[in-house]
Amino acid sequence: MKKLVVRTRKSVALAGHFVGAEVNLALGRKVRRAATPRQALEQWLGALGAVPPARGRILITALRNHTWVEWAAYCACVIRRLGFEATLVYDAQQIERLYAGGTKSRFFTALVRIPGIELVDLRGGAAPPAAGQAKWRPAAEAWAPAALAYDRHIEEADVKADEPRFRSELKALAEHATLLGASLERALRGRVFCRAFCFSGLIGESKVLLDVLRAHRIETVCLEGWAWRPGHMIYNLNAPALEYNVPGWMRSLGPWDAAKEREVDAYLKFLDGEKYDAAWLENFYRIQRDALAQTLAPNLRAFLAGAVPVFVLAPNVIGDSSTLNRETIFGGQQLWLAAVIDWFAARPHLKLVVRAHPAERWIGGKCVIFLGDTARKLAAGRPNILVIDSAESVNTFALIPFARAGLVWLSSAGVDFVVRGLPAVVAARPKYTGLGIVTEPATREDYFAQIERWARRADRPDENQIRQGKRYLHMVFKGFSFEATARNYRATEMRLGAMPDQPNHDRFYRILVGDEPMPDIA
Repeated sequence: MKKLVVRTRKSVALAGHFVGAEVNLALGRKVRRAATPRQALEQWLGALGAVPPARGRILITALRNHTWVEWAAYCACVIRRLGFEATLVYDAQQIERLYAGGTKSRFFTALVRIPGIELVDLRGGAAPPAAGQAKWRPAAEAWAPAALAYDRHIEEADVKADEPRFRSELKALAEHATLLGASLERALRGRVFCRAFCFSGLIGESKVLLDVLRAHRIETVCLEGWAWRPGHMIYNLNAPALEYNVPGWMRSLGPWDAAKEREVDAYLKFLDGEKYDAAWLENFYRIQRDALAQTLAPNLRAFLAGAVPVFVLAPNVIGDSSTLNRETIFGGQQLWLAAVIDWFAARPHLKLVVRAHPAERWIGGKCVIFLGDTARKLAAGRPNILVIDSAESVNTFALIPFARAGLVWLSSAGVDFVVRGLPAVVAARPKYTGLGIVTEPATREDYFAQIERWARRADRPDENQIRQGKRYLHMVFKGFSFEATARNYRATEMRLGAMPDQPNHDRFYRILVGDEPMPDIA
């Protein structure tokens, strides 16, 4: 009943915003609160004012979903104020699916009023020549399993293990990416771009589009929304946004100092449910479902008791784009989980706690494989293995005092363990690879040999590992994201010239167009 009341209130408020905006538009007044993308676009156009002479043109991909199509339109307005015209490349068939009326919708038809805008339909006109499509088909086919896995919220290993089942979907994805890639290449001919902005660089067709742009030596900035901090975005130059460029960012953020130490300490307190003094953590997403000080359940405490070495396994959420194409010694998380559980089942003198990622429940329908359920089936009848489901109110880091080491796929939990004094080993290639924070085995034999060593001897991370771990956490959660879009990632909350953190917002777009150096390559 409470949820129904909240939804009803939101609907009434939205209707009020819609009517108010329409009245303002009819009277020639500024739109102050948009309820639709078209009304938001009217606010942006009204706030543009006199624009400076154009000094370059930037290609922007307006593809995949509402978020990126609407952001592309908003970005075109922002960069026009900075002196850059935009070419939006889109897929008319996608627009038909996303908006009532498609390319004839009031939102889409109003795009032509952005000064200097060019709209290019990558599916319009005759299909690209066969030779052009043949050039990009291998890349599209190679990437299709990862693209399908992301769309279905499963693992690439699941797709490859049942190729006949997914054959038609893989073919459709490969053909789509091939067509868009070849069409983009055709669109590049005869046009001069000083830069390109592409969503993700990993998801769907964006991997092939990035390949095309790089092949034509067009400097490309890949972008992602950053859900850890509402309204934040991250970027990477000539590489997928989620690759991070960790060495570059660490270099640009400068030496470790007391101020950064305090910021990371505040972040750790935030995760632990303790009091902290840091305004930047307001509205930050707290992944842990309970405070660190919360009493552990009797069955968990009983399992952890005694002198038997305990290991904590903390996987990622299956379907998270940050895990794409990062497998190394195991084909996927489920295969890793099965191998680790079998290994511990054969060693009753050791204990394993599997702590399913708390965010599995938070992301709702985007998660279709719950590793807590998977682990519970695999561990059935094995008394030395305990599974904590993602929905259980246990702070993962409350397990540290009882554990010998943490076993992670590639998540930042590995770093969290280390900075709290617990060594960790990864089973895939993490973003923090090569920093010396965790153990990164080259083979499965090395992986299990490391666990065996920890079973015989309790090691702890050294000062350098802890310091490097804190530098990484500071970079990811404080240093390299910018509040550059709406806090709900939709157009209706984007207001040109009136964003919640306008200075931070403006710096982001100056960096994107090249007016300020990119900190991560400084």
